[in-house]
Amino acid sequence: MRQALWIALALAAVAWLVFVMFFGAYRVASGSMEPTLYGPSVDAGGAHVPGELVLVRLRSDWRPRRFDLVVHERADQPDPVVKRVVGLPGESVQIVAGDVVVNGARLGVDEPRAALVPLFDSRAQSLDELFAFERGAGTPWRLVGREFVFDGAASSSGAPAAWCSYHPDVRDEYRRLDGALSVGTEQVGDGAIALVARVANWGAAGELRLRWIRESQRYDARVGRTRIELLRGAADGSGVETSLAGAEFDAAASDELALSLVVRDHHVELWLDDARVLAAAEPASASAAAPQRAVGIRAAFGAAGLDAAFRDVRVLRDLHAIPSGEHGIAKPLTLGPDEYFLLGDNSAHSLDSRSFGPLRAREIVGQPVAVLWPPSRWRWLRGATASPRGAAR
Repeated sequence: MRQALWIALALAAVAWLVFVMFFGAYRVASGSMEPTLYGPSVDAGGAHVPGELVLVRLRSDWRPRRFDLVVHERADQPDPVVKRVVGLPGESVQIVAGDVVVNGARLGVDEPRAALVPLFDSRAQSLDELFAFERGAGTPWRLVGREFVFDGAASSSGAPAAWCSYHPDVRDEYRRLDGALSVGTEQVGDGAIALVARVANWGAAGELRLRWIRESQRYDARVGRTRIELLRGAADGSGVETSLAGAEFDAAASDELALSLVVRDHHVELWLDDARVLAAAEPASASAAAPQRAVGIRAAFGAAGLDAAFRDVRVLRDLHAIPSGEHGIAKPLTLGPDEYFLLGDNSAHSLDSRSFGPLRAREIVGQPVAVLWPPSRWRWLRGATASPRGAAR
């Protein structure tokens, strides 16, 4: 018995030594990385809630990738801080219209990205809270629990898709832990709509559609029984709808589809489950157009010529960098061979490389791994992600 106790104590001592040598803990002191990491807050009862406690892997020879989370320390700040890497050594970096422009170009469609930020999620919110649809006798739409059900027989044969539409302005905001929406300061063009559609009675002419409106342009994903397609048109419905990309498709393989339409960095993407199946660059005429305030809907889903039930509906936005500070804003900033450009996810409330400039590699302490405390918020942390369905936080 005594021997077993000594063995247990020895193992505990070794584990503690390994932890001290290779890991540390960091208390989040601000809201600059929300909603990825949460700083101090006040609960509904007025009690102070400390910031989350983060497990950090200490790494002195680490070369972070783009969008990795890092803990850094600088001589002019009292405590280590978490930020996200967006610019790598030797690159030219500039913030343009909320996007990170690297070496004179926005990120390519195959680049890893930071997770999209959820604005609406029907798994926690009522679908009719922010989505509008035609009501009354004869409408093909019914709200059943947390599903929008579309009755193909109630829609006119050959009629265009009937829509459920998300109208609120999309700004640089996010859902707080209590479900409330933070206050945004800038309109955001880049984002996504994702959902799961269960389909029955899918006729030859039946189709599902997803829509995202960015500035003056409308982007649709059309999913038919035998073909999928990305389309572009004017936001106000005028003019001709043009095809950006298309491919053959076998809808008979599954009667339940997880769909995501993503518009970001002047690219349009259609995802099925966790695989991107179509991608196209925005036409130069659209990407070069002066930004305009979107009028009416910002995101929508619809159907025609089939029966369908839509659930797990989410509206998300891309990370959006506010053009404040002196570095990488008015003109590109070229990073040195050991310099990184960092941003906070909560850009409007973050002190980062826009203000203090590039960070040297030696100032990076380590990599955030997980949230340890409070227990109810325990989760693994990640840097770059590919699938828009992996955006739930």
